[in-house]
Amino acid sequence: PNRFDTSSPLCGPDFARLGITKAPNSYGPDSLWTYEVGSKNVAAGGRLVMNAAIFYTDWKKIQQQVDLPTCGFQFIANVGAATVKGAELSLEAALPAGLKLGGNVTYTQGRITESAPGVSAEVGQPMLDTPKWMGNVFGDYRVPGLERIAGTLHLEYKYRGSSIRAFDSVATISNPDGSLSQIADPSQVQQSYKVVNLDFGVTWKQWQGHLFVNNVTDASPVLDDGSRVNLIAVRTTLRPRTIGLGVRTTF
Repeated sequence: PNRFDTSSPLCGPDFARLGITKAPNSYGPDSLWTYEVGSKNVAAGGRLVMNAAIFYTDWKKIQQQVDLPTCGFQFIANVGAATVKGAELSLEAALPAGLKLGGNVTYTQGRITESAPGVSAEVGQPMLDTPKWMGNVFGDYRVPGLERIAGTLHLEYKYRGSSIRAFDSVATISNPDGSLSQIADPSQVQQSYKVVNLDFGVTWKQWQGHLFVNNVTDASPVLDDGSRVNLIAVRTTLRPRTIGLGVRTTF
């Protein structure tokens, strides 16, 4: 069931736009069929590993959030149907001189194919929070010249493409005469971003130590732009650049 109280008169303009008089009290189950074909491959005596797959999903009665921007509430509804198709590829290679490289990339195309009464999803729109491209690349380097101590340097780059947060991306503003108007809301588009992490690890006998730097470039994308209540916007982002040291042992 929906737990939000959407009976406020302020929600009236949103309900009128959606063609309903109130938010539904509950939502039904969804269902999907997924088809996937893939291949897992090992070559060069185990030094090269490659996995690949393509997939297709037929999704019915999707459960997703419907925003009411005028009053700041949301409710969950079965927004219709969608198809999701894409492919993924991962690769890992152990190279000479203690170097290992790898990464993976995923392409996903999720589109609404059928809408439902009382929701703002339109046929042809992308699915919420579903970036078209995602991927990461990493490198591990075993530090030479160490006898009884093992040292490893790990560098990682992550990428997440853009996506939408709401089917109806509008914002409500107050006019000089006191009336309300709705305009396009770019804040409901999740922009693409990238993150770089660095880790240096040392192992000696039963001891392990790590010096790490997460979010090296101090990236600060807007990950979530919450509903506006009393003209206050609530937003979240990544943890800022973090430098730390960790030590652990076994007994």
